[in-house]
Amino acid sequence: MEIVEDVVIVGAGVAGLTTSLGLHRLGIRSLVLESSDKLRITGFAFTTWSNAWKALDAIGIGESLRCQHHLITRQFNFPQPSLKNLFFFFFELKKVTNKSNFAKKKIKYQNGKMGVLEEPNRNKPFSFCYKLSLVLPESSTCSMVTASTFSDKPPSETPFKGLEVRCLQRRLLLETLAKEVPNGTIRLSSKVVSIDESEGHFKRLHLADGTILKTKVLIGCDGVNSVVAKWLGLQKPAFAGRSDVRGNAHFKSGHGFEPKFKQLVGKVGRLGFLPCDDENVFWFFSWIPATKEEGMEEDPIKLKQFVANELKDASDEMKSIIENTSLECIISSPLRYRKPLELLLWGNISKGNVCVAGDALHPMTPDLGQGACSAMEDGVILARCLGEALLKPGVEDDDEEYKRIEMGLKKYGRERRWRSFDLVTTAFMVGFVLRNDGKMIRYLRDKFLLGFIAGLLLRKAGFDCGKL
Repeated sequence: MEIVEDVVIVGAGVAGLTTSLGLHRLGIRSLVLESSDKLRITGFAFTTWSNAWKALDAIGIGESLRCQHHLITRQFNFPQPSLKNLFFFFFELKKVTNKSNFAKKKIKYQNGKMGVLEEPNRNKPFSFCYKLSLVLPESSTCSMVTASTFSDKPPSETPFKGLEVRCLQRRLLLETLAKEVPNGTIRLSSKVVSIDESEGHFKRLHLADGTILKTKVLIGCDGVNSVVAKWLGLQKPAFAGRSDVRGNAHFKSGHGFEPKFKQLVGKVGRLGFLPCDDENVFWFFSWIPATKEEGMEEDPIKLKQFVANELKDASDEMKSIIENTSLECIISSPLRYRKPLELLLWGNISKGNVCVAGDALHPMTPDLGQGACSAMEDGVILARCLGEALLKPGVEDDDEEYKRIEMGLKKYGRERRWRSFDLVTTAFMVGFVLRNDGKMIRYLRDKFLLGFIAGLLLRKAGFDCGKL
């Protein structure tokens, strides 16, 4: 016996549950199929920019999540131990910590105040190139500060209003989304193994347990290895040449860190961390894997030891974060991305009554911090476009309804194609520029490109997906 549904969403991740809740707010029921036996919190946390908070507000859960996560201070450092390097910071300056006998350089910033930059300890492979404490206020005109010690150019500022940044725990987000949708919406242990056509414009889904479902609308939110994306003809995402270790450090008595995002960049890779709340700190380590490290990604003991070894000369603060990460709270995965030209020119975002969203549509490297944020944008825009199609009054036959669904999904595809291309391309290029140690790229980066990159990051976070 076949089960018939109006809307089936494959994947109970960020994109899938955001879409489902958006549809629910509009009065449209959906069924969400999740292959795992529980909600997956892989990744632990992620940076949530203003564009994501606008999406969360659109589906009505922004305020409940804000009160559980710090509004964070952003601190960006891009040192290369071999030379004086360019760096950029953004948001308003709060204070500067002056320690030891660092050389100091004063810079001007918003409202004519002064800040102090601290030079690094160049004897350590992982040390801050410069240290500058910054804060993002609840509501103010924030500014981006760009400066260089490679050149003698003065710092410049770019005004940016209304920016909101927090480190959002994936578990809390998914649990909040799941609680807001009606009971029975999420079906666990439901892996889709194949898709085919059925009579009357329906799509037929075959599950691993033998269940067969028919649906008027099929939405693929099933990640980088998406079955739905494959059905649409999208190519397998490409390997970016890097891997990411991610972890969550839990401090039972509180970590005591200020709400700042810190990054260290050295010859072996890039490490960053930022607090989610008073007890949890999310961290990541991005590196280019060597042959001798093959198979390490499946072993959390080896992963933790590998990161600890690479950070042996880092500060006690950094070491404590790794030490307070339990083995079940550390994972690693290769970084993959959708080839930009496929997104822009020939890739099918939708076809008939089928479409994709989230990582199934636009997997990207984490250099912009926009992967999950853009998945939330997808969910709101997709729910709105589909709602316009399904909620149109009037009696019509199946062919007319199918045509409206098809047009609604095409509209969604048009809205997301350029945005997806833009984010994937920008993330890849930012990663390439910041990690490339070639003389020409390094020279261009240090002389000209870093301020431009800083502006790109800010502009991507200013996107507004709109209301439902």
